[in-house]
Amino acid sequence: MSEYRFDHPTGIPAGRVVFAVTNGGTVAHELRLRPLPEDMPPIEEQLRGSDRRILTSFAGVPSLEPGQSASFAVDLVPGRRYALLCFLLDDSGTVHALRGMASEFRAGAGEAPGGS
Repeated sequence: MSEYRFDHPTGIPAGRVVFAVTNGGTVAHELRLRPLPEDMPPIEEQLRGSDRRILTSFAGVPSLEPGQSASFAVDLVPGRRYALLCFLLDDSGTVHALRGMASEFRAGAGEAPGGS
């Protein structure tokens, strides 16, 4: 995590995945992992649109100060869409997700043959 993005591989495998999270930025950030329904528009559209859906966090790490790290393990469903989001507020009251800390991926997409 940094201002204001998540840096992660393009191919996140399905199955048991350990997310090792470090705040490489200069302000506090959090990471919330949320599964996305197939009929939901891309996360950027969902965040900025007027018709929003309630999503439940699946896993994540609480607010981390600059330089702090944490990790968590989850079982990702093959082919399922997930979003990484930060809902902390900046000094102007804007949610970090609206400043770029929103990233979507599909579990198992882009994996090398053989998976993992």
